[in-house]
Amino acid sequence: YAQAAFSAAQQRWLASACDLYEWISLRARRVQHHGGKPVAPNEDFEAEALPLWLSQLGELLSSAILNDEPSIPPDHVLVNEYQSDEGILAHTDGPFYHPCTMTISLLMPAVVRFRPRLRPEEIGKVPNAAVDMVLEPGSVLLFTGEAYSDWTHEVWGPDSAMLEDVSASMKALLEEGSVDGSRRRVSLTLRRVKKQPSAD
Repeated sequence: YAQAAFSAAQQRWLASACDLYEWISLRARRVQHHGGKPVAPNEDFEAEALPLWLSQLGELLSSAILNDEPSIPPDHVLVNEYQSDEGILAHTDGPFYHPCTMTISLLMPAVVRFRPRLRPEEIGKVPNAAVDMVLEPGSVLLFTGEAYSDWTHEVWGPDSAMLEDVSASMKALLEEGSVDGSRRRVSLTLRRVKKQPSAD
């Protein structure tokens, strides 16, 4: 977790850059897919070139955080926009990507909640305690390995009913951490798509 990786001015610039592209409205968020739209296992994936600024951002983070060569940066970016009472339910990022996710949080804090991924026969029988952390504006969260494959994650805005049980210190971070009092969070999730087999 890299705190304050982006200044307030940089966050405003990145969010404004995202707003230049068309948003797709979903039930509780808006999204953009850059690099191509993910497909079902038996469908052909059509890769698209990233906008130059996103490609450069991926190279920068890959070199600074992963110590990767610039030749293998992320090639897919999912942009999400949430209002302060919105979020996304528990999920994993799945086998479509290499098992490494980097997420940039902009403008407003949120809570990411990790839980062990249970098999169907374990549900209700095995403890499934959550691990919560605040995603501060301007931060970068990276998770890979078991955190990618064996844990689910969910994300909730500061006004979400899902966060009624968080600690007082965490609530204080959520209440005071927005850039310019923003009640909008934009996140950029950078990943690398696995080579997809042909559907033929």
